[in-house]
Amino acid sequence: MLPASSQIAPRNRKLDHRAALVLPGPPTGKFDVVHWDIELPGFGLRVLASGARAWVVRYRVGKRQRVVTLGKVAELDAPEARRQAKGILWRAASGHDDQAERQARRRTASCPLAETFAEVAALYLEHAIKGRRDVTREMRTRHLNRDWRPLHRRPLAEVGRREITARLLVLAQEHGPISANRARQTLNAFFAWAMGQGMAEANPVAGTVPPGEERARERTLAEAEIRALWRATDDLGEYAVIVRLLLLTGQRREEVAAMRWEELDFERRLWVLPGGRTKNGRGHEVPLSDQALVILQVVPHREERALLFGRRSGPFSGWSRGKARLDRQMHEALAPPAATPSPWVLHDLRRTCVTGMAELGVAPHVIEAVVNHVSGHKAGVAGVYNRATYAKDKRKALQLWADHLSRIVGERNTAGEIA
Repeated sequence: MLPASSQIAPRNRKLDHRAALVLPGPPTGKFDVVHWDIELPGFGLRVLASGARAWVVRYRVGKRQRVVTLGKVAELDAPEARRQAKGILWRAASGHDDQAERQARRRTASCPLAETFAEVAALYLEHAIKGRRDVTREMRTRHLNRDWRPLHRRPLAEVGRREITARLLVLAQEHGPISANRARQTLNAFFAWAMGQGMAEANPVAGTVPPGEERARERTLAEAEIRALWRATDDLGEYAVIVRLLLLTGQRREEVAAMRWEELDFERRLWVLPGGRTKNGRGHEVPLSDQALVILQVVPHREERALLFGRRSGPFSGWSRGKARLDRQMHEALAPPAATPSPWVLHDLRRTCVTGMAELGVAPHVIEAVVNHVSGHKAGVAGVYNRATYAKDKRKALQLWADHLSRIVGERNTAGEIA
Protein backbone atom coordinates (compact mmCIF):
# COMPACT_ATOMS: atom_id res chain seq x y z
CA MET A 1 0.00 0.00 0.00
CA LEU A 2 1.10 3.61 -0.54
CA PRO A 3 2.08 5.67 2.50
CA ALA A 4 -0.59 7.93 3.93
CA SER A 5 1.46 10.92 2.83
CA SER A 6 1.07 10.07 -0.87
CA GLN A 7 -0.41 12.85 -2.99
CA ILE A 8 -2.85 11.51 -5.60
CA ALA A 9 -2.68 13.57 -8.79
CA PRO A 10 -5.50 13.80 -11.36
CA ARG A 11 -5.48 11.24 -14.17
CA ASN A 12 -5.05 13.85 -16.89
CA ARG A 13 -2.72 12.38 -19.48
CA LYS A 14 -1.39 9.22 -21.03
CA LEU A 15 1.77 7.99 -19.37
CA ASP A 16 4.67 7.55 -21.78
CA HIS A 17 8.45 7.92 -21.65
CA ARG A 18 8.36 11.73 -21.94
CA ALA A 19 5.67 12.07 -19.26
CA ALA A 20 7.69 9.85 -16.96
CA LEU A 21 10.57 12.32 -17.15
CA VAL A 22 8.70 15.63 -16.88
CA LEU A 23 5.77 15.03 -14.54
CA PRO A 24 6.35 16.92 -11.28
CA GLY A 25 7.24 15.49 -7.91
CA PRO A 26 5.21 15.89 -4.72
CA PRO A 27 4.47 19.26 -3.12
CA THR A 28 6.77 20.44 -0.34
CA GLY A 29 6.32 18.37 2.79
CA LYS A 30 4.83 15.37 0.97
CA PHE A 31 6.60 12.02 0.60
CA ASP A 32 5.45 11.16 -2.92
CA VAL A 33 2.84 11.69 -5.61
CA VAL A 34 1.22 9.25 -8.05
CA HIS A 35 0.22 10.32 -11.55
CA TRP A 36 -2.45 8.00 -12.96
CA ASP A 37 -2.81 7.09 -16.62
CA ILE A 38 -5.91 8.43 -18.39
CA GLU A 39 -6.23 5.41 -20.73
CA LEU A 40 -5.49 2.45 -18.42
CA PRO A 41 -7.15 2.87 -15.00
CA GLY A 42 -4.85 1.53 -12.29
CA PHE A 43 -1.58 2.18 -14.18
CA GLY A 44 0.50 4.95 -12.63
CA LEU A 45 3.80 6.72 -12.18
CA ARG A 46 5.03 7.25 -8.65
CA VAL A 47 7.46 10.13 -8.04
CA LEU A 48 9.24 10.39 -4.67
CA ALA A 49 10.40 13.60 -3.05
CA SER A 50 13.94 12.32 -3.63
CA GLY A 51 13.32 12.39 -7.39
CA ALA A 52 13.15 8.59 -7.83
CA ARG A 53 10.47 7.48 -10.31
CA ALA A 54 8.78 4.09 -10.68
CA TRP A 55 5.87 2.51 -12.52
CA VAL A 56 3.05 1.18 -10.32
CA VAL A 57 -0.24 -0.63 -10.78
CA ARG A 58 -3.22 -0.47 -8.43
CA TYR A 59 -5.79 -3.29 -8.39
CA ARG A 60 -8.39 -4.86 -6.14
CA VAL A 61 -9.07 -8.54 -5.38
CA GLY A 62 -12.16 -9.00 -3.25
CA LYS A 63 -12.04 -6.38 -0.50
CA ARG A 64 -8.26 -6.00 -0.59
CA GLN A 65 -6.63 -3.21 -2.61
CA ARG A 66 -3.02 -3.57 -3.69
CA VAL A 67 -0.45 -1.18 -5.19
CA VAL A 68 2.48 -3.01 -6.77
CA THR A 69 5.71 -1.44 -8.01
CA LEU A 70 6.54 -2.70 -11.51
CA GLY A 71 10.02 -1.20 -11.78
CA LYS A 72 12.10 1.95 -11.92
CA VAL A 73 11.57 4.26 -14.91
CA ALA A 74 15.30 4.10 -15.66
CA GLU A 75 15.15 0.30 -15.95
CA LEU A 76 11.67 -0.33 -17.43
CA ASP A 77 10.32 1.52 -20.46
CA ALA A 78 6.73 2.78 -20.62
CA PRO A 79 5.33 0.24 -23.17
CA GLU A 80 6.65 -2.74 -21.16
CA ALA A 81 5.38 -1.27 -17.89
CA ARG A 82 1.95 -0.76 -19.49
CA ARG A 83 1.95 -4.34 -20.78
CA GLN A 84 2.80 -5.72 -17.33
CA ALA A 85 0.13 -3.55 -15.71
CA LYS A 86 -2.49 -4.84 -18.16
CA GLY A 87 -1.57 -8.43 -17.29
CA ILE A 88 -1.84 -7.83 -13.55
CA LEU A 89 -5.17 -6.00 -13.92
CA TRP A 90 -6.55 -8.76 -16.15
CA ARG A 91 -5.50 -11.46 -13.66
CA ALA A 92 -6.97 -9.45 -10.78
CA ALA A 93 -10.29 -9.34 -12.61
CA SER A 94 -10.14 -13.15 -12.62
CA GLY A 95 -9.46 -13.29 -8.87
CA HIS A 96 -5.66 -13.69 -8.94
CA ASP A 97 -3.63 -11.60 -6.50
CA ASP A 98 -0.17 -11.15 -8.05
CA GLN A 99 1.36 -9.64 -4.94
CA ALA A 100 0.13 -12.43 -2.66
CA GLU A 101 1.34 -15.07 -5.12
CA ARG A 102 4.73 -13.37 -5.36
CA GLN A 103 5.04 -13.39 -1.57
CA ALA A 104 4.17 -17.09 -1.50
CA ARG A 105 6.87 -17.81 -4.08
CA ARG A 106 9.39 -15.92 -1.94
CA ARG A 107 8.48 -18.00 1.09
CA THR A 108 8.90 -21.18 -0.93
CA ALA A 109 12.25 -19.99 -2.28
CA SER A 110 13.46 -19.36 1.27
CA CYS A 111 12.99 -23.06 2.09
CA PRO A 112 15.95 -25.38 1.50
CA LEU A 113 15.89 -26.97 -1.94
CA ALA A 114 14.18 -30.33 -1.65
CA GLU A 115 13.71 -32.82 -4.46
CA THR A 116 13.35 -36.32 -3.07
CA PHE A 117 10.38 -37.68 -1.15
CA ALA A 118 12.50 -37.95 2.00
CA GLU A 119 13.74 -34.35 1.78
CA VAL A 120 10.26 -32.89 1.32
CA ALA A 121 8.85 -35.20 4.02
CA ALA A 122 11.48 -33.89 6.45
CA LEU A 123 10.37 -30.31 5.73
CA TYR A 124 6.72 -31.29 6.16
CA LEU A 125 7.38 -32.89 9.54
CA GLU A 126 9.44 -29.87 10.63
CA HIS A 127 7.11 -27.09 9.49
CA ALA A 128 3.61 -28.32 8.69
CA ILE A 129 2.56 -30.20 11.82
CA LYS A 130 3.85 -27.86 14.49
CA GLY A 131 1.17 -27.24 17.08
CA ARG A 132 -0.65 -30.49 16.32
CA ARG A 133 -1.42 -32.97 19.07
CA ASP A 134 1.43 -35.27 20.09
CA VAL A 135 -0.45 -38.29 18.82
CA THR A 136 -1.02 -36.64 15.43
CA ARG A 137 2.66 -35.78 15.04
CA GLU A 138 3.69 -39.28 16.05
CA MET A 139 1.21 -40.85 13.63
CA ARG A 140 2.25 -38.66 10.66
CA THR A 141 5.93 -39.26 11.43
CA ARG A 142 5.40 -43.02 11.66
CA HIS A 143 3.50 -43.16 8.38
CA LEU A 144 6.00 -41.10 6.38
CA ASN A 145 9.16 -42.60 7.88
CA ARG A 146 8.02 -46.21 8.15
CA ASP A 147 5.07 -46.93 5.87
CA TRP A 148 6.25 -44.79 2.94
CA ARG A 149 9.97 -45.50 3.35
CA PRO A 150 10.22 -47.30 -0.05
CA LEU A 151 9.51 -43.91 -1.69
CA HIS A 152 12.18 -41.99 0.21
CA ARG A 153 14.84 -41.96 -2.52
CA ARG A 154 12.41 -41.23 -5.32
CA PRO A 155 12.22 -37.70 -6.77
CA LEU A 156 8.92 -36.35 -5.48
CA ALA A 157 7.80 -35.34 -8.96
CA GLU A 158 8.11 -38.95 -10.16
CA VAL A 159 5.95 -40.57 -7.45
CA GLY A 160 2.76 -41.76 -9.14
CA ARG A 161 -0.56 -43.46 -8.44
CA ARG A 162 0.66 -46.89 -9.55
CA GLU A 163 3.39 -47.21 -6.92
CA ILE A 164 1.19 -45.62 -4.24
CA THR A 165 -1.56 -48.15 -4.96
CA ALA A 166 0.94 -51.02 -4.90
CA ARG A 167 2.34 -49.86 -1.57
CA LEU A 168 -1.16 -49.51 -0.09
CA LEU A 169 -1.84 -53.16 -0.92
CA VAL A 170 1.34 -54.18 0.92
CA LEU A 171 0.42 -52.03 3.93
CA ALA A 172 -3.07 -53.54 4.02
CA GLN A 173 -1.56 -57.04 4.13
CA GLU A 174 1.05 -56.16 6.77
CA HIS A 175 -0.93 -53.89 9.09
CA GLY A 176 -4.56 -54.26 8.04
CA PRO A 177 -6.76 -52.22 5.66
CA ILE A 178 -7.76 -49.58 8.21
CA SER A 179 -4.14 -48.89 9.12
CA ALA A 180 -3.40 -48.60 5.39
CA ASN A 181 -6.26 -46.09 5.12
CA ARG A 182 -4.60 -43.94 7.76
CA ALA A 183 -1.25 -44.09 5.96
CA ARG A 184 -3.04 -42.98 2.79
CA GLN A 185 -4.63 -40.04 4.63
CA THR A 186 -1.21 -38.90 5.84
CA LEU A 187 0.26 -39.15 2.34
CA ASN A 188 -2.67 -37.16 0.95
CA ALA A 189 -2.11 -34.39 3.52
CA PHE A 190 1.62 -34.43 2.76
CA PHE A 191 1.16 -33.97 -1.00
CA ALA A 192 -1.48 -31.27 -0.48
CA TRP A 193 1.04 -29.35 1.66
CA ALA A 194 3.82 -29.89 -0.90
CA MET A 195 1.58 -28.49 -3.65
CA GLY A 196 0.81 -25.44 -1.53
CA GLN A 197 4.54 -24.85 -1.06
CA GLY A 198 5.27 -25.18 -4.78
CA MET A 199 7.22 -28.41 -4.26
CA ALA A 200 4.78 -30.64 -6.13
CA GLU A 201 2.68 -30.01 -9.22
CA ALA A 202 0.01 -32.60 -8.45
CA ASN A 203 -1.29 -34.91 -5.73
CA PRO A 204 -0.92 -38.51 -6.95
CA VAL A 205 -2.96 -39.79 -3.99
CA ALA A 206 -6.06 -38.29 -5.61
CA GLY A 207 -7.88 -41.04 -7.46
CA THR A 208 -6.42 -43.90 -5.42
CA VAL A 209 -8.87 -46.11 -3.54
CA PRO A 210 -8.72 -46.60 0.25
CA PRO A 211 -7.79 -50.25 0.91
CA GLY A 212 -10.46 -50.74 3.57
CA GLU A 213 -14.13 -49.83 3.70
CA GLU A 214 -14.82 -48.00 6.94
CA ARG A 215 -18.18 -48.07 8.63
CA ALA A 216 -19.31 -46.62 11.92
CA ARG A 217 -18.68 -49.34 14.47
CA GLU A 218 -21.37 -50.50 16.87
CA ARG A 219 -19.46 -53.32 18.57
CA THR A 220 -19.57 -53.53 22.36
CA LEU A 221 -18.41 -56.36 24.59
CA ALA A 222 -21.03 -58.57 26.20
CA GLU A 223 -20.79 -59.44 29.90
CA ALA A 224 -19.31 -62.86 29.15
CA GLU A 225 -16.63 -61.22 27.01
CA ILE A 226 -15.86 -58.68 29.75
CA ARG A 227 -15.36 -61.54 32.24
CA ALA A 228 -13.12 -63.35 29.79
CA LEU A 229 -11.16 -60.16 29.11
CA TRP A 230 -10.56 -59.53 32.80
CA ARG A 231 -9.33 -63.07 33.38
CA ALA A 232 -7.16 -62.92 30.27
CA THR A 233 -5.46 -59.72 31.44
CA ASP A 234 -4.19 -61.23 34.69
CA ASP A 235 -0.72 -61.84 33.25
CA LEU A 236 -0.27 -59.53 30.26
CA GLY A 237 1.87 -56.94 32.03
CA GLU A 238 1.61 -53.30 30.94
CA TYR A 239 -0.78 -54.18 28.15
CA ALA A 240 -3.22 -55.63 30.70
CA VAL A 241 -3.10 -52.45 32.79
CA ILE A 242 -3.81 -50.31 29.72
CA VAL A 243 -6.72 -52.53 28.63
CA ARG A 244 -8.32 -52.47 32.07
CA LEU A 245 -7.97 -48.70 32.32
CA LEU A 246 -9.52 -48.29 28.87
CA LEU A 247 -12.57 -50.21 30.02
CA LEU A 248 -12.79 -48.47 33.40
CA THR A 249 -12.31 -44.89 32.19
CA GLY A 250 -13.71 -44.88 28.65
CA GLN A 251 -10.80 -42.75 27.43
CA ARG A 252 -8.93 -43.11 24.14
CA ARG A 253 -6.14 -45.61 23.59
CA GLU A 254 -3.46 -43.00 22.89
CA GLU A 255 -4.47 -40.99 25.96
CA VAL A 256 -4.14 -43.97 28.30
CA ALA A 257 -0.98 -45.40 26.71
CA ALA A 258 0.87 -42.06 26.93
CA MET A 259 -0.28 -41.31 30.50
CA ARG A 260 2.28 -39.29 32.45
CA TRP A 261 2.93 -39.29 36.18
CA GLU A 262 2.56 -35.52 36.31
CA GLU A 263 -1.03 -35.89 35.06
CA LEU A 264 -2.07 -38.01 38.04
CA ASP A 265 -3.28 -36.38 41.24
CA PHE A 266 -3.73 -39.27 43.66
CA GLU A 267 -4.77 -36.98 46.49
CA ARG A 268 -7.67 -35.55 44.49
CA ARG A 269 -8.20 -38.88 42.70
CA LEU A 270 -7.94 -37.21 39.30
CA TRP A 271 -6.24 -37.81 35.98
CA VAL A 272 -5.74 -34.36 34.40
CA LEU A 273 -5.17 -34.39 30.63
CA PRO A 274 -3.80 -31.18 29.06
CA GLY A 275 -5.34 -29.95 25.82
CA GLY A 276 -2.30 -30.99 23.82
CA ARG A 277 -3.03 -34.64 24.62
CA THR A 278 -6.74 -34.76 23.73
CA LYS A 279 -8.37 -35.21 20.36
CA ASN A 280 -10.42 -32.02 20.57
CA GLY A 281 -7.61 -29.95 22.07
CA ARG A 282 -9.54 -29.28 25.29
CA GLY A 283 -8.14 -30.03 28.71
CA HIS A 284 -9.94 -32.91 30.38
CA GLU A 285 -10.24 -34.19 33.95
CA VAL A 286 -11.00 -37.87 34.50
CA PRO A 287 -12.15 -38.80 38.03
CA LEU A 288 -10.50 -42.04 39.15
CA SER A 289 -12.80 -44.71 40.51
CA ASP A 290 -11.70 -46.92 43.41
CA GLN A 291 -10.86 -49.68 40.95
CA ALA A 292 -8.85 -47.46 38.58
CA LEU A 293 -6.98 -45.92 41.50
CA VAL A 294 -5.86 -49.31 42.82
CA ILE A 295 -4.59 -50.33 39.38
CA LEU A 296 -2.59 -47.11 38.96
CA GLN A 297 -1.09 -47.25 42.44
CA VAL A 298 0.65 -50.55 41.70
CA VAL A 299 2.26 -49.39 38.42
CA PRO A 300 6.05 -49.22 39.01
CA HIS A 301 7.34 -45.65 39.08
CA ARG A 302 10.67 -45.59 37.26
CA GLU A 303 12.29 -42.29 38.19
CA GLU A 304 13.94 -41.74 34.83
CA ARG A 305 10.62 -41.97 32.96
CA ALA A 306 7.79 -39.43 32.84
CA LEU A 307 5.50 -41.99 31.16
CA LEU A 308 3.80 -44.80 33.05
CA PHE A 309 3.98 -47.27 30.17
CA GLY A 310 6.64 -48.19 27.65
CA ARG A 311 10.38 -48.69 27.65
CA ARG A 312 13.37 -46.36 27.33
CA SER A 313 12.21 -42.91 26.16
CA GLY A 314 9.24 -43.96 24.04
CA PRO A 315 5.58 -44.67 24.79
CA PHE A 316 4.07 -48.13 24.92
CA SER A 317 4.46 -50.31 21.82
CA GLY A 318 3.52 -53.88 21.04
CA TRP A 319 -0.17 -53.33 20.39
CA SER A 320 -0.57 -56.05 17.76
CA ARG A 321 1.28 -58.70 19.77
CA GLY A 322 -0.64 -57.86 22.95
CA LYS A 323 -4.02 -57.92 21.22
CA ALA A 324 -3.30 -61.24 19.51
CA ARG A 325 -2.40 -62.82 22.84
CA LEU A 326 -5.45 -61.29 24.52
CA ASP A 327 -7.72 -62.67 21.80
CA ARG A 328 -6.28 -66.17 22.24
CA GLN A 329 -6.71 -66.13 26.01
CA MET A 330 -10.23 -64.72 25.77
CA HIS A 331 -11.12 -67.49 23.35
CA GLU A 332 -9.88 -70.06 25.86
CA ALA A 333 -11.76 -68.38 28.72
CA LEU A 334 -15.10 -68.24 26.91
CA ALA A 335 -17.18 -71.37 27.33
CA PRO A 336 -19.29 -72.72 24.41
CA PRO A 337 -21.51 -71.68 22.72
CA ALA A 338 -19.83 -68.26 22.96
CA ALA A 339 -16.35 -69.66 22.35
CA THR A 340 -15.76 -67.68 19.15
CA PRO A 341 -16.40 -63.98 19.78
CA SER A 342 -16.75 -61.65 16.81
CA PRO A 343 -13.67 -59.49 16.16
CA TRP A 344 -13.27 -56.35 18.24
CA VAL A 345 -10.74 -53.55 18.64
CA LEU A 346 -9.55 -51.62 21.68
CA HIS A 347 -11.68 -48.60 20.78
CA ASP A 348 -14.73 -50.83 21.32
CA LEU A 349 -13.90 -50.72 25.05
CA ARG A 350 -14.66 -46.99 25.00
CA ARG A 351 -18.00 -47.71 23.33
CA THR A 352 -18.68 -50.47 25.86
CA CYS A 353 -18.08 -48.00 28.70
CA VAL A 354 -20.36 -45.38 27.11
CA THR A 355 -23.12 -47.90 26.42
CA GLY A 356 -22.80 -49.38 29.89
CA MET A 357 -23.16 -46.00 31.60
CA ALA A 358 -26.22 -45.22 29.47
CA GLU A 359 -27.82 -48.54 30.47
CA LEU A 360 -27.12 -47.67 34.12
CA GLY A 361 -29.13 -44.46 33.72
CA VAL A 362 -26.32 -41.91 33.40
CA ALA A 363 -27.54 -38.79 31.58
CA PRO A 364 -26.23 -38.27 28.01
CA HIS A 365 -24.57 -34.93 28.80
CA VAL A 366 -22.69 -36.52 31.70
CA ILE A 367 -21.50 -39.38 29.49
CA GLU A 368 -20.25 -36.83 26.96
CA ALA A 369 -18.40 -35.04 29.75
CA VAL A 370 -16.82 -38.31 30.90
CA VAL A 371 -15.41 -39.13 27.45
CA ASN A 372 -14.60 -35.48 26.56
CA HIS A 373 -17.01 -35.33 23.66
CA VAL A 374 -18.20 -31.80 22.81
CA SER A 375 -21.73 -31.32 21.48
CA GLY A 376 -24.63 -28.96 22.02
CA HIS A 377 -24.93 -30.21 25.60
CA LYS A 378 -21.49 -28.87 26.55
CA ALA A 379 -20.81 -26.08 24.09
CA GLY A 380 -20.79 -22.40 24.89
CA VAL A 381 -21.56 -20.61 28.13
CA ALA A 382 -23.72 -23.41 29.50
CA GLY A 383 -20.78 -25.77 29.32
CA VAL A 384 -18.59 -23.38 31.32
CA TYR A 385 -21.16 -22.81 34.06
CA ASN A 386 -21.94 -26.53 34.36
CA ARG A 387 -18.29 -27.62 34.66
CA ALA A 388 -18.36 -27.94 38.45
CA THR A 389 -21.59 -29.94 38.37
CA TYR A 390 -20.20 -32.16 35.63
CA ALA A 391 -17.14 -32.93 37.78
CA LYS A 392 -19.34 -34.39 40.51
CA ASP A 393 -21.59 -36.19 38.04
CA LYS A 394 -18.59 -37.60 36.15
CA ARG A 395 -17.17 -39.06 39.34
CA LYS A 396 -20.50 -40.67 40.24
CA ALA A 397 -20.89 -42.05 36.72
CA LEU A 398 -17.42 -43.61 36.55
CA GLN A 399 -17.72 -45.14 40.02
CA LEU A 400 -21.16 -46.50 39.11
CA TRP A 401 -19.68 -48.07 35.97
CA ALA A 402 -16.66 -49.47 37.83
CA ASP A 403 -18.91 -51.05 40.47
CA HIS A 404 -21.00 -52.56 37.70
CA LEU A 405 -17.84 -54.07 36.20
CA SER A 406 -17.00 -55.47 39.63
CA ARG A 407 -20.30 -57.31 39.72
CA ILE A 408 -19.71 -58.67 36.22
CA VAL A 409 -16.19 -59.99 36.75
CA GLY A 410 -16.38 -61.05 40.39
CA GLU A 411 -16.34 -59.83 43.97
CA ARG A 412 -14.55 -56.63 44.96
CA ASN A 413 -12.13 -56.78 47.86
CA THR A 414 -11.91 -54.19 50.61
CA ALA A 415 -9.31 -52.17 48.72
CA GLY A 416 -11.70 -51.75 45.84
CA GLU A 417 -9.74 -53.96 43.45
CA ILE A 418 -11.60 -56.14 41.01
CA ALA A 419 -10.70 -59.73 41.76
